[in-house]
Amino acid sequence: GMSRQKFWFSFLKTDEKYEGIVYVDSLFTPEETNIVTIKASNNKFLCSDKNEFNYVVANRDKASAWETFNMIVLKDHKIALKTDDGTYVSAWLNEEGVLKHTAREINDWEKFQLINLGKDSILLRACNNKFVSLDGEKLIANAHNVTPASFFLLLKE
Repeated sequence: GMSRQKFWFSFLKTDEKYEGIVYVDSLFTPEETNIVTIKASNNKFLCSDKNEFNYVVANRDKASAWETFNMIVLKDHKIALKTDDGTYVSAWLNEEGVLKHTAREINDWEKFQLINLGKDSILLRACNNKFVSLDGEKLIANAHNVTPASFFLLLKE
């Protein structure tokens, strides 16, 4: 298949500067504010969808409030992602590791290991030791191995 470098090069060429960030009070934490947007391998922004399921989906072309996260840096190269409604992104291990945002505090399901590959490229590993990967528009922490669907771009404000 495509080399990782080639994959990311073709990916970055199509990346337009995201726009329309709306700052929302719930994103901010007293400790620190580290506003980021994240793109999945389908070149779409991650979005904290607001519906009965509250899935985190990768289906937006532009980034505004729902596509903006506060990346909270924890110990041991772990992070948590706070959404604009004040909830945290979790890997629901009892639902095959699907990512949702309903948590009001940070516990194990809300902690992700951030593996920085350089050039804004990252991998996320959930507390079940599986990599977060794109599956349709959803994100699922179920991959034993890294595939192109496991790569994300972390874009800082």
